[in-house]
Amino acid sequence: MDSNPQTSSEQLDRVCIIGSGNWGSAIATKVGLNCERLPYFENQVNMWVYEETVEVDGESRKLTEVINSQHENVKYLPGIKLPQNVMAVADLAEACRDATLLIFVLPHQFLPRLLPTIRENCHPSCRGVSLIKGLGKSFTSYHMSAAHRMVQKCVLRRYARLPLRLLQGDWCTAPHLEDYFGCHGP
Repeated sequence: MDSNPQTSSEQLDRVCIIGSGNWGSAIATKVGLNCERLPYFENQVNMWVYEETVEVDGESRKLTEVINSQHENVKYLPGIKLPQNVMAVADLAEACRDATLLIFVLPHQFLPRLLPTIRENCHPSCRGVSLIKGLGKSFTSYHMSAAHRMVQKCVLRRYARLPLRLLQGDWCTAPHLEDYFGCHGP
């Protein structure tokens, strides 16, 4: 069996979302639903979550536990349910282990320190999609080169204020996302 999902009809793509804020959680709702329904993706979608403690019903809990039990990111996207196949994972190595498609949705300044762990754990034929909102001065050409080497293809796009629009079904705002996430509207 060919172990490269891009050339094998037998190997399913394994998706990992790197980031879990407002934008990452919004994207996770669409990606999770698509991975459930499309035959060439594994059902489970890992979403790397920077572990935080949140207050829920007067009790302090880990954000990953809340997301996995309530299927909602109560801190960054309250009131919006995540598909049950989206799993919050606090350990980056575990989250991206053998991933064949990485979706980057985190502040650019965190990427340089995360790349070595991602590179060591993702599938050798991994591709990446960047939904990072902006690249600041701290993101140098060295980091860009490292990111490019880590994934075979890196699609860079800049999207602002899209999470709520996407969740409300406003695909006209971002029709090109259909190509990246394998769906044609809600």
